[in-house]
Amino acid sequence: MNHAELWQCYKRYLCDVPSIGMRLDISRMGFSEAFLESMAAPIERALDAMEKLEAGARANVGEDRRVGHYWLRSPELAP
Repeated sequence: MNHAELWQCYKRYLCDVPSIGMRLDISRMGFSEAFLESMAAPIERALDAMEKLEAGARANVGEDRRVGHYWLRSPELAP
């Protein structure tokens, strides 16, 4: 890639989340656009699962217990 293409790629794939002080640059990881499209459904499932865990879903069914480490960061979520 030339400099102009690298700059466009950087601008497209930079993830900046100032509210938590995070900036992630994945522009040079060498993935294809098809890869990102193929990951949409798995990412959606992962986010859904995380939301359920944060809401108190039982993650370890064998022990019938919830995942509690979320409560360390957000005690108001604790039962």
